[in-house]
Formats: sequence, structure tokens, C-alpha cells
Amino acid sequence: MKAINPGLIDYLRSGSKLKFSFSKGSVPRRLIFLFDAFAIIAAFLFAYYLRFSFSLDSFILVVALKQSLLALIVYLAFEVLFRSFAGLTNRTTIQDIFRVFISTTCSVAFLMLFTFLGSHLTWQFDLINIPRSILFIHYISVLTLWTVLRMVFKAKA
Repeated sequence: MKAINPGLIDYLRSGSKLKFSFSKGSVPRRLIFLFDAFAIIAAFLFAYYLRFSFSLDSFILVVALKQSLLALIVYLAFEVLFRSFAGLTNRTTIQDIFRVFISTTCSVAFLMLFTFLGSHLTWQFDLINIPRSILFIHYISVLTLWTVLRMVFKAKA
């Protein structure tokens, strides 16, 4: 039987290619981006859960998930704009933490402005009417999670 692509088989057989490792002490940016996205959604749902006294019956989960997707888009857009996911080599520096701080602060400011405009212009969309307390809890949670994740990635790299 003739192999379709012998180069592919050689690539798959080599053990070094299949191992998950960090090259030169660096963490892949896609992995950081993926963990950041997960942290945004988890922190948003935690903020809802905390705001409504640890009761799942007090809020509508579908609305919370839709709003978390809006927050995900905004936070990831500012993360790409300020490149807070890049540059993770050797040690966590103050500059990395500062980029995380600026990115999260601009994100929550944009969401606050968007929510304020939505309530001021009396838009009746559940997606836009995010309680400000949830945005504040989410901001603190994401800032903490992103900072801790960067320190953990630096320790592992």
C-alpha cells in the first residue's frame, strides 16, 4: 500500500512534534487568547451569580450568556488593540500587567458607556442593559484572572 503523503507520516511519527511544549520559554499567543476568552465568560457568569446572591433563579441565564458574548467581543477587541496577550516570555513584567490593566479598563469603560447610552436612549434590548454592578464585578474578576494567568504562564514557561 502506497502512502499518500510520506512527509506527513514522518511528521506524525516524530515524538518531538506531538509534544505540547513552549518554544524558547514562550507561551503560544493562541493559548493565552483562548484562556483569556474563557476567563471573560467565566468571570461574567460569576459576576451575575455574585450580584444576585448566589441564586440561579434570580436572573435569566440566556440573557446573561448573551451579555457575556457581548463582553467577550469587547474585551477581546481591546485585548487585540493593546496586544495584552503578546510578549509573554521569561518573566511577567510591569509592562505586561500595565497592558492588561489598560485593556480591561478601556473595555469596561466602553461597556459602561454603551450601557449608559442604551438606558439613556431607552433602548429595550436585554443585550445592552447590563447592570453596572455586574460590569464592575466583572472588571475586577477579569483583571485579577488575567494577571494571575500571566504569572502562572510565566512560571510554567
